[in-house]
Amino acid sequence: MLSFYSRLGAVVLVTLATSIANAAPTDVLATVNGTSITQRMLEIYAKQRGVEDLSNLPADKKGQLVDELINRELLYRAATTAKLDKNAETSAELESAKLNILAGAAVRTHLDKQPAITDETLKKDYDTLTKESAGKEYKTRHILVDSEDKANGLIAELDKGADFAKLVETNSKAGVEGGELEWFQPNDMVKSFADATAALEKGSYTKKPVQTQYGWHVIQLMDVRDVTPPPFDEVKDKLRMRARNTAIESYLKTLREKAKIEKK
Repeated sequence: MLSFYSRLGAVVLVTLATSIANAAPTDVLATVNGTSITQRMLEIYAKQRGVEDLSNLPADKKGQLVDELINRELLYRAATTAKLDKNAETSAELESAKLNILAGAAVRTHLDKQPAITDETLKKDYDTLTKESAGKEYKTRHILVDSEDKANGLIAELDKGADFAKLVETNSKAGVEGGELEWFQPNDMVKSFADATAALEKGSYTKKPVQTQYGWHVIQLMDVRDVTPPPFDEVKDKLRMRARNTAIESYLKTLREKAKIEKK
């Protein structure tokens, strides 16, 4: 059972959290040696901690954030009293933090001026990517060796009925279980490997060794299927992030084109 003081503390915390939830940005939530900690400061700090919506945060968590702001103010005052802000390394860190904050503000301001990223826009991007990724994907296994002669020898053994998996186990330098690779599309692989795979019938293997930068391969096609794109709703958030990143890259390209940049 909670003691009287424990209950009182809980009530105070809930009251504080309620006042925080209803507070205006300029409302003072606490003071530390006369310095105010405001609702706006709490909102900014919460976002830095990954909390976007304070209204959904439990009462005790909100109280903890206020306590963290109080501790931060105390440590800040201790640092400035000790003139740590004049330290060369600390000054450099402060300048870097300032640059990061202003750079982030520039990006946000630019994005705010751009047309809204609607579901309709995202759906168009989705359809484009779906068309671009249409085609087949392949499931293979392979034996990887150092020389063409050795690969030819393995093909000869397969022609005589040798077990592919056993040849993988005793000969392949690829550290893949059974020589099996994950499903892949041609653009995901080295061109010579992808081209050789696409030319195979299901169950067959390459009659000539395939060379890549990794060595010589004997490839067997285990299965092939049509590429199935993920549902739109499943990737919508990623598409939105992709659109935002594209806008940022375009903005940076414009800034770089207008700037005089010299790398040394």
